Amino acid sequence: MRRCYADLAHGQVHYREAGSGQPLLLLHQTASSSAMYERLAPLLADRFRIIAPDTPGFGLSDPLPSQPSIGDYARVMAELIQQLDLGPLPVVGFHTGSHIALELAAASPALVQRVAMIGVLAVKDKAERDEWYAQIVKPWTPDWDGKFLESHLKLLQSYTDPSDHEGMWLELTQRLLAGPNYWHAYAAVLDHDSLAAARSLTMPSLYVNPTGDMLIPQTKLVHAATPGAAYAEIEGGADVVMMNPAAVAAVVRDFCA
Repeated sequence: MRRCYADLAHGQVHYREAGSGQPLLLLHQTASSSAMYERLAPLLADRFRIIAPDTPGFGLSDPLPSQPSIGDYARVMAELIQQLDLGPLPVVGFHTGSHIALELAAASPALVQRVAMIGVLAVKDKAERDEWYAQIVKPWTPDWDGKFLESHLKLLQSYTDPSDHEGMWLELTQRLLAGPNYWHAYAAVLDHDSLAAARSLTMPSLYVNPTGDMLIPQTKLVHAATPGAAYAEIEGGADVVMMNPAAVAAVVRDFCA
């Protein structure tokens, strides 16, 4: 994948690009970067021009000037699409990337031809939000002997395949690259009204659940709120993009056919 930068209103956005043909935007999870699509992109590059940006504050993209919302992230992606003259185009998101894709499609429908979301976290009330917050938001401050890494390793090991050492360390390094404020994206997800955004979608939409993912009930809830949305399941868990990229590629190809 080629490495590129776009100069946008808030600063630079780094993105990976591969292939040719129909532009396709891939949006990553927290606290990763577009590096998570290195295994998937070659399986799609024969048909699509893959554009995989780093969300502001992640990978090599400049952060936004204040703690962002999902709407802020979506506006940056809309600006990127317009600057690169990509739209309207299909958009695929994974976890946090699904929320950004969903909000982008709801707020800027002229830019999004169709949208696919792999795992969406819809919270029904404050109690559920607080429960998720305690589970996934783990602020860190560096220390000399690296003890701050322990909780992050445990979290990553809870959903990555034990045989995929490369994938687990990739996710850890991207988390560290994002810095102590990585959790801002999780907070944005938990504050996002995904159900309201879903109800307003007008373009073809698809919700995908990996069979071992932690967000199956939440994704089904948002799917049910979306007019005319399609639904699919694929084998895998929260690391499906890295461990079963062929299944992700197949569902993306089918949806965009």
